[in-house]
Amino acid sequence: MILPPNYDYIVCEYESLGSHGGEERFFAVLRIGWQNAVTSSDSDVTSDAGISTAAEAEYWLQQFETVSRTNWRVDKTYPDTHTKLIFKVTVCRCSVERK
Repeated sequence: MILPPNYDYIVCEYESLGSHGGEERFFAVLRIGWQNAVTSSDSDVTSDAGISTAAEAEYWLQQFETVSRTNWRVDKTYPDTHTKLIFKVTVCRCSVERK
């Protein structure tokens, strides 16, 4: 498993980018939520249990780097200009930790 445990993952968008050098490439947008989210007793609707702060997003990223044995280098960030957008990063490069 490459994604950290104890989270629920929902694939919101997926696009295959083909393969290159024996590697399958893809673009995906995931909705990440806490497992066992609390539901309201008055209704069957689950409260928004997704990652909602920059600190939570950074903690998940640290867990992801540990589980997947990769490091992410941020090339560029943007200020938060949307009420729903917590943290936006573009052009990340993955470096695999080799032992």
